[in-house]
Amino acid sequence: MSEKYGGNTKRIVARPEDMHHNRALRLVEQRDGDVIVAVIQDGMTIGLPDTGNSSDRSSVVEFCLSGGRSHRTLAALKQLMDAMEKDNAERPIAGQEGENEDSE
Repeated sequence: MSEKYGGNTKRIVARPEDMHHNRALRLVEQRDGDVIVAVIQDGMTIGLPDTGNSSDRSSVVEFCLSGGRSHRTLAALKQLMDAMEKDNAERPIAGQEGENEDSE
């Protein structure tokens, strides 16, 4: 999975939504401190061309540490990642999309 995000991946956390277990929120923390947020369905990011989804809209956003304008948002996303990891450990969902993946 690290290659998908340019090999710059520090941590990846995903958590299925409560209503549809084939959809999930995936957060990717890069080694430079940036955080990428994506909505995934059936293991693929919604709206990206390589998923076969013809939508011209992507469900991926990135918040940057260096030169970013949203430092509080970035900090909150990292706290969200911690919370999602705890939920996954304490209340796993069978067959959950985008299982947590740690890079080397």
